[in-house]
Amino acid sequence: YELAKHGYDTHLSWRFNVAPDGHIQTLDMEGNWHDPDVFYSQRWMHEDGPEQMRRARAAGQLCIADLDDAFNALPKSNIAAHTTDAKNNPHFNRDHYWKMLAECDFVTCSTQPLKREMERIGVPAFVVRNAIQLERWPQMDPGEDGKMYSWIGGIAWRAHDLPILRSIGLPQWLRDTGEAIYHGGDSQDPSVPKLFQQVGVNPQETKCAVAPLSHIAEYPQLWAHVGVMLVPLERCAFNEAKSFLKSLEACACGVPYIVSAGFPEQQILIDEGSAGRVARNDKPRQWIDNLYDLLDPEVRREEGKINRAVAEKHDIADRWVDWHNVYSQFMSVPGAASTAPALAATS
Repeated sequence: YELAKHGYDTHLSWRFNVAPDGHIQTLDMEGNWHDPDVFYSQRWMHEDGPEQMRRARAAGQLCIADLDDAFNALPKSNIAAHTTDAKNNPHFNRDHYWKMLAECDFVTCSTQPLKREMERIGVPAFVVRNAIQLERWPQMDPGEDGKMYSWIGGIAWRAHDLPILRSIGLPQWLRDTGEAIYHGGDSQDPSVPKLFQQVGVNPQETKCAVAPLSHIAEYPQLWAHVGVMLVPLERCAFNEAKSFLKSLEACACGVPYIVSAGFPEQQILIDEGSAGRVARNDKPRQWIDNLYDLLDPEVRREEGKINRAVAEKHDIADRWVDWHNVYSQFMSVPGAASTAPALAATS
């Protein structure tokens, strides 16, 4: 949507068709078919994907894919490890996905580890870090009464991250302070564990608040109750390649956050000046000291303001040029060049 404001003719497609000559036709959200010059996809794991990309490129289309997670390193606790396993799903799986990526003209990646993985299989790759549509994220007051220590996300798609909060002593700390814990993104599937179960919190002793998984358009509303965002990360290859998006969302809300230490991609926002706090998973005292510091509502407010200022640097209204600078190396975009301040360095 942002690129469309700067000379790009773009549309979002929910379905595509392969024409007889091999080029890919796309169906937009209004029901109109198109013959685009550029086909840009994410997570296309079908067995026909590699051949579809080869034929489309032979027909003159530019084929690009986006990679935002290390699907080759999915932890077994992530439901996608099962659903995208070739043994369980021979027609649609991550093996086909990797072959499809190798057939693209280039791949955009959200982190350096993902870029290195693409270079390993021989496909040109570019890091274009996650941005945020800041106008959708009103700055909140994390110092208000009723704001809670929180985690936002779907548990079914995580590594063993939440048990870290059990190991650092969060349940006891919550009992000692009388603070509540909040999960935005609770599943209604009985097979998916609850946050309080993963963290080891007894809901008879500690207030546990939840909001269900929501449509992406309503996602920022899940953050309305957040006073402090907790970002525990298990040490694994999947998390090593994970972007700073969760921390960026906390910054966009204007709330403080604590993230597991030792992950270079997670350190980026802190190096840019955010007030994000880091704590080692094997040093419970670091987590607990930060939790106590953030009991002060004025500390939360001050850190939230600092974080919001960092989020402003990642607003897609400004960061669209990151995408443009990559695209302009492979195609001409009428009308866009005059509005891209960094274009000269890449054209």
